[in-house]
Amino acid sequence: MLRSMVILLSVLLLAGCGDSDLSDPTKPRPRLLTSGPAAAGSAAPATGTTPAAAPAAAATEEPSQPAEDFAREFFRTYLDTFEDKSWFGDADLMAPWFTQDLARLALANHAACQKNHDGCIEFDPIIDAQDYDDEIYATLHTERLGAGEPVRVKVTFENLGSTTSMTYTLVLVDGGWRISDIDSSNYGSLSVLVSKGSPAI
Repeated sequence: MLRSMVILLSVLLLAGCGDSDLSDPTKPRPRLLTSGPAAAGSAAPATGTTPAAAPAAAATEEPSQPAEDFAREFFRTYLDTFEDKSWFGDADLMAPWFTQDLARLALANHAACQKNHDGCIEFDPIIDAQDYDDEIYATLHTERLGAGEPVRVKVTFENLGSTTSMTYTLVLVDGGWRISDIDSSNYGSLSVLVSKGSPAI
């Protein structure tokens, strides 16, 4: 008798928990978890990507012509032309060699000197003398000082029995060298000299 009742209860329970739950549209159905391509396709898209690293700034490349060779070429060109033309009054002559700032100061000084003799330079600041001998270029020596910018070149030569030493400051302009200033132990800075006129020497 007891056994029969247990069997009857089991049948009733199974009938109550049958397919009716699955057929009821109001009841949520379980979702199966899958793996492989299907799961990968259903993954949420990435919200962003890691930004690419910015390229390193390119180092400034110097011209193929060494700075000391540029200084030597300028000195040679100056010696070949300065007797026939006034360098500091000729923008075209200065353009390949001087920065715009230095050329502008030199032109202003030349104009002031021509107008009222104000600030006239009574000697040649490139040679650092009022005269020179014919062997000056043969004794010329140029040497770059250190590294980095601005570039400095020591220019040494013999003139009328004395050794003259000057320092050219070079900067890069449009991929080429230009002289931004010349320093002499005698008169100091060329840019200051043409700005204020000739010192007493």
